[in-house]
Amino acid sequence: MALALAPQAAQARSADDLRDLVGARAAGAESDLQSRGWVFTGGYKGANAAHTFWWHSSRKDCVMVTTREGRYAAISDATPSDCNQHKGSGNEAAAVSAVAAIAASPANTSHKSGHHNYIQD
Repeated sequence: MALALAPQAAQARSADDLRDLVGARAAGAESDLQSRGWVFTGGYKGANAAHTFWWHSSRKDCVMVTTREGRYAAISDATPSDCNQHKGSGNEAAAVSAVAAIAASPANTSHKSGHHNYIQD
């Protein structure tokens, strides 16, 4: 039974480790996430908030960041599949790189007004 709970405990640590970023301005917090080893993998904008997903390859963990009014409102644990990680792929770094390359491609640089391109060079 304890073995079945181990992955959940590992995931809970990631969001908890990032709690100091809640309330921070989004632009600065994104840089901080990247400096801690997190890579942006995707996201969407809802009616009242933007939701972005971040993958940490060495932790093999995913978190969702909720941004409202330009500030990080919440950081919660997410599943690896939320970060485009598929069990058994064996090469998470390649998957993250592929997502980043697609997101940065010219076809994806024209986006709807109000959407933020979170990928930074």
